[in-house]
Amino acid sequence: MIATLGLAATPGLVRAQTGADASDRDAYPLLEPGRGQRDPARGVPVRERSRPDYDPIGDLIGAFTVNSQATAKVSYDTNVFRETNGRDDVIGDLLLSAQAKSNWSRNALVAEAFVGASKQAQYSEAGNSTYGLSLQGRLDGGIGEAVTVDTSFERLAQDRIAVGQVLSTQEPTIYNRSQIGVTGRRAWGPLGVQLSANAAKYDYRDTTSLDGAPLDQQFRDYALGQVGLDVAYGTDPGRAFFMSVAGENREYRLHRPGSVNRDQQGYEILAGVRSEITPLIRGQLGIGYLHADFEEPGVKTRDVVSFDTRLSYLVTELTTVRVSGRRFMQNIDIPTATAVLVTRVAAGVDHELYRNVILSADFRHDEGDFEGVDGNSKVNFVELGAIWLIDRHYRVQANLTGSQRRSESLDTRRSIDAVVGSVSVTYRR
Repeated sequence: MIATLGLAATPGLVRAQTGADASDRDAYPLLEPGRGQRDPARGVPVRERSRPDYDPIGDLIGAFTVNSQATAKVSYDTNVFRETNGRDDVIGDLLLSAQAKSNWSRNALVAEAFVGASKQAQYSEAGNSTYGLSLQGRLDGGIGEAVTVDTSFERLAQDRIAVGQVLSTQEPTIYNRSQIGVTGRRAWGPLGVQLSANAAKYDYRDTTSLDGAPLDQQFRDYALGQVGLDVAYGTDPGRAFFMSVAGENREYRLHRPGSVNRDQQGYEILAGVRSEITPLIRGQLGIGYLHADFEEPGVKTRDVVSFDTRLSYLVTELTTVRVSGRRFMQNIDIPTATAVLVTRVAAGVDHELYRNVILSADFRHDEGDFEGVDGNSKVNFVELGAIWLIDRHYRVQANLTGSQRRSESLDTRRSIDAVVGSVSVTYRR
């Protein structure tokens, strides 16, 4: 589902709300030093601006500020299993999250946790539970120097309609993700350099088909290693030109006789501009080259144009237009395929109707080309949303989402459509 406005939400809560899955995580690491100095006179996008009268203050506990929130949501889904002939149901979700952030003048420590549960009124087998815990520490050196270490463990549910989720199942595909990463940054005036390394492990749970047959998902388990270098040069009044190189290695846990070898290596080179590109446009515009090499004999190496773009255009002080695009390799649930190359483009608009009422509209298109087998998948999302900030503590949110997937694989064509309407109430501290 398209990410909706998550004003003053903790990162853990945002991940759980938006149904983050492997398709959102498997992209190369985001590297952004050398942002330059923001000019406060240029305005702030609707999603990013502070609202002092409505932002939660949190609780001061020793040297930490603790923010927490609880969200209760009710949804109606016309196709709860994401199948050709959809079955509807009413869904209840409960999501709890907390963040503790240090208030030290130097160095920093942030701890986050979330737990969520989803239950269906009629089809109880479609429910799931998620949770996660993360810890991030930053050690400040001299001027412009910092080293950050972060680690996390999460149990997540994959989006049923993602391009890499071809099979229809009774319960959503559940996987555990454990991760540790280290990043070093150094600035020399307008020049910024960042080095990063990250290791992650993905562990998928077995599931069942719609008729109750067991579906082995162990072939999807893999270890991911990533390294990256980013160099950026900031210019007045805040624009930064950058070049980044990132490489990764994926090693799958199982190599069964006669099965497909899904191991792969790859790298990505990007160059472009980020931060305040013009007085009214900010974000990142990057284009480059993506290379992926597969261990399975007969699967061709992929060499394609790559891009990583996230831009916000301040049409007025009350309206922001967003556009984004990304290309990356993603895990897939077809045993005979090695991966899927995902091309994602999205656009949206946020409008501040009142200081405490924000309207949004989003569109996203995903195209997936399967590697190792003939097949592809195309997914479209359209979403309308509204947020009403009642006060510092209470927020009401409503969303209407339509999704459509057309896929061809293994000589089979499938068409899946779904409409979801939801209303949620959030209490924040």
